[in-house]
Amino acid sequence: MKTHSLSRRITVLFLTLFIWAVAVSAQHERNGVKLVVVIAIDQFRADYLTRFAKSYSDSGFKLLMRRGAWFTNARFEHANTSTAPGHATISTGCYAGNSGIVGNSWYDLKKKRSVYCVLDPTVRLVGSEGMAREGQRSPANLLVPGLGDYLKSASPESRVISLSIKDRAAILLGGKKPDEVFWYSSRTGKLITSSYYMATTPVWIQALNAMRIPDTFFGKDWDYLLPEKQYSRCDADDVPYEGSPFGLGRTFPHPMTAGLTKPGPDFYSALRFTPFSNQLLVKAAKMAVLTEKLGMRGYTDLLMISFSSIDYIGHTWGPDSREIMDACVRTDRDLAALLTFLQREVGLSNCLVVLTSDHGVAPIPEHEQKRRRKAGRIFSTEFKRVTHALDSVFGTPPRGKRWFKAVSFPNFYLDRSVLVQKGLSLPEFEKVFRRAVLGIRGIAAVYSRTDLQRPTKKNRAVRLMFNPERSGDYYVVQRKGWVYTYGDSKTGTGHGSPYDYDAHVPLIFFSPRLKRGTYRGTTGISSLAPTVGKLLGIEIPSCDGKPLRLALRKLKR
Repeated sequence: MKTHSLSRRITVLFLTLFIWAVAVSAQHERNGVKLVVVIAIDQFRADYLTRFAKSYSDSGFKLLMRRGAWFTNARFEHANTSTAPGHATISTGCYAGNSGIVGNSWYDLKKKRSVYCVLDPTVRLVGSEGMAREGQRSPANLLVPGLGDYLKSASPESRVISLSIKDRAAILLGGKKPDEVFWYSSRTGKLITSSYYMATTPVWIQALNAMRIPDTFFGKDWDYLLPEKQYSRCDADDVPYEGSPFGLGRTFPHPMTAGLTKPGPDFYSALRFTPFSNQLLVKAAKMAVLTEKLGMRGYTDLLMISFSSIDYIGHTWGPDSREIMDACVRTDRDLAALLTFLQREVGLSNCLVVLTSDHGVAPIPEHEQKRRRKAGRIFSTEFKRVTHALDSVFGTPPRGKRWFKAVSFPNFYLDRSVLVQKGLSLPEFEKVFRRAVLGIRGIAAVYSRTDLQRPTKKNRAVRLMFNPERSGDYYVVQRKGWVYTYGDSKTGTGHGSPYDYDAHVPLIFFSPRLKRGTYRGTTGISSLAPTVGKLLGIEIPSCDGKPLRLALRKLKR
């Protein structure tokens, strides 16, 4: 009897400890979520989800659309729809006025030089023998915390890891103090980081780099994944307004050697312009989950991934190309592989997966002109006319001076000392400047700092970009259908406008803790971070967005 009694007591004790352990684990896992996975697909327009849906698998985009909370009218509300501002908004819930990320680059008034958004000369390259400058990167220019920072503040044991081909995408998604951030070296084909994050690369990254995954694509062709007839909905395969970077050519199949006999920097750069760079990131994500035990440690972890290839492809071949369709279909397969992996290792019911993009892209102007639509290019060289107009009215600036300290389109940074030396008032200068800029075909509006002090519905998108320390004195907006082009190139396309093709992006939250469905109301991407925060029971103060309460109605309180 004593033996049975002791046995029962041990069993009760064991069950009590087990229940206690589960309860403690549940407390550490924010609202029962083991792993948050934020997936940003660079330059992935919202219409790509539906345009190519017939070619998608059931376990990639379709899985998220059918079983997630899908906000079909999500968009960036800011004007400069570019990579750095977009990723900063995804992570922080703030637009550039607060985040400080007013563009991929800007002119620093105090340092008197142009600044790349994630450049940090105080840190060094870690993880490769490549170009040292590739590693001089950190989030030092980001002025506000990111989602990962808020998570780690609430749960210091949580892990935050961010991955991308682009350095600015990985770094700005990661926030101020993530655990690990890695990006791609186009010099070596490896994932690298900087001393801001760590002194040496972890063993799992060393193992990943040792696999030489990019090298496995050398000498192969990027060809159609689907039967060629399925691409008939797209533009013709060979059109003169498409680009051909690194010898990839305008048409399928695209040879992947970059003219080399063995893998080298040009080939590693070329790989970014194909869908196959995604596979390196998917493998990295899988290894991160397994080696860092993400979602398996009793704490809520955060994995952020930005796939970059569609951006490179869209810039080169355009959103109506066969290349963009093929890239989207291949990205769907990569996403399906990642989701299947998460289901097996963590359980999708234990995850919160968020899908979005940092911006869209404009149609290639020549493609639109062929369809008799209003479109065109604004060549950077055309702005010389503005200088000539100012010179003709006011005379040339004093020796060694220019009217503008810098032009980082769409920002113009005025040298006010020139006005002082010439005895010019700001209003009389602005009158001539504005007239000259608006005389360039394709320019819609010019906003001065004074204009932005008077809030209107019309200038709201520009006001959201305005940071007094980093923005220019003037912000130029192009007309719909017009693309700003560096130099005089007549191939490819760009983004950076407030129009629908640039601003409208996917937004899907996938979690059993959210109310699935299709939500058609207008939604700002600044709501992404606070919605995730609300689901995790984390307050994200002082951001521009608000939690999307329609999707949160299923949330247990």
